[in-house]
Amino acid sequence: MEIYEEIGKGAFGTIYEGYFGDDVVAIKTLTPLTPGISLGFKEFRHEVSVMSSLKHSNLVNLFAISMDPFAIVMEFLPYGNLYEFVNNPASPKDWALALRIAIDVANGIYHMHTAHPPFIHRDLKSPNVLLCGFNPSEICAKIADFGTAVEMYLPSLRDKSSAFRDVANPTWLAPEIMSQEEYTEKSDIYSFGVILWEIVARQHPFQEFGFDFMFELEDAIKSNMRPTFPAHSPEEYNSLVNRCWQGDPNKRPSMFEALISLYELSSIAPELDFPEDI
Repeated sequence: MEIYEEIGKGAFGTIYEGYFGDDVVAIKTLTPLTPGISLGFKEFRHEVSVMSSLKHSNLVNLFAISMDPFAIVMEFLPYGNLYEFVNNPASPKDWALALRIAIDVANGIYHMHTAHPPFIHRDLKSPNVLLCGFNPSEICAKIADFGTAVEMYLPSLRDKSSAFRDVANPTWLAPEIMSQEEYTEKSDIYSFGVILWEIVARQHPFQEFGFDFMFELEDAIKSNMRPTFPAHSPEEYNSLVNRCWQGDPNKRPSMFEALISLYELSSIAPELDFPEDI
């Protein structure tokens, strides 16, 4: 294993581009002497366990682990993350590509929800969706960051007091989690709905409302305030997004149902217009 250059940083560690044999890889290391390092080590070990259990073309692949230095060696995806992609005015814009990315994310989460055992991601957001490919015809999406993923039917998930995660930014967080209610796979569906909106709106969610404080955003989400759809987004797509980010988790579709809707939409993608000036 050879570390080349830093490409990202998290709460407990740093991600580098490097080499594992002849392969270019991403190497996630744990930073020594970081406050909360024991929690970081626990999350690292958990992420390795989850990644070892899940293998799918739309999930970032685990290659190996290193004990000295302690590191996770993963698939390297050179095209950045989805958040950067949708907020970059130079990124290609067409409905076929937008729906292909959406279907890739849906397939990755569907695999997690139907694996043996099934998992809930719990931190699904556009910065945790990585892109591969070097031109629009080759772009694919893969879900990353499994440090908070859990098995779907753990008893602790039914304990409301343990379900809430303190997050710095609630943009993608389901309202029931803000209210310290039960984590279920439908919490991932809510987050997926926000991602679907980002793919078509090409901006940061809830930016239009100009909230000054995060508690204002949390209150708005719990009160069923949602971002406004752009004019070029078709009703069929809007309907799916509205179902996904429903305030009542029981009214949200399964990921399988969302996939069916996306495949149906992809059949009419050539007829849809995606403006270049957004």
